[in-house]
Amino acid sequence: MAYHFILLFPFVSMILRSTGVTGHTARSKALTVLLQGLLVFKQASLSGMGRGVAVLYEEKSFRGQLKKAHRFMQNAKIDTWETGAALFAHMTQDLPQVCIAVDWTALGAFRVLEACLIVEGRGIPFYSLFVHKDDLKHRQTLVELTMWYALIAMRQAGQTLLVTVDRGFAKFDWVGASPLYPFMHLLLR
Repeated sequence: MAYHFILLFPFVSMILRSTGVTGHTARSKALTVLLQGLLVFKQASLSGMGRGVAVLYEEKSFRGQLKKAHRFMQNAKIDTWETGAALFAHMTQDLPQVCIAVDWTALGAFRVLEACLIVEGRGIPFYSLFVHKDDLKHRQTLVELTMWYALIAMRQAGQTLLVTVDRGFAKFDWVGASPLYPFMHLLLR
């Protein structure tokens, strides 16, 4: 299913505006076109987005779109943390309880700790942390705690986060609410 530029552009512009990246329509247009490319092949990679854009727009070459995607991702003015937090805030506005699943996934030489918003049984990823598989053994607990504190930072006032994790996550020894984190409920799957 193709998503039209006219539908995606206002959404992307709103997310980028809430991150403080304002006044640059070109960034919003570039991200919208790349998002369209991502949705064509459902491949969240630079080459997947570039291929998708080349299929959608005959006048655009794959190589040119790959370069554009790479330049966009290297842009220092695009803060991935702020963008993920803005997306989370938009998706969870006015919700008193938010269900999130956090899990490790293998991706080539890397392991990815990904947080997904659960909506109607589906996970919508909004924040990820990457670690080389050789470094994971010594850093797993630290990365999991980093994700925990990132979720705390993204939480909106008045929200309770229900976070589903595997047993042993961050070596926590409690389930449910904790006096230390009354607004976060740890659930085991």
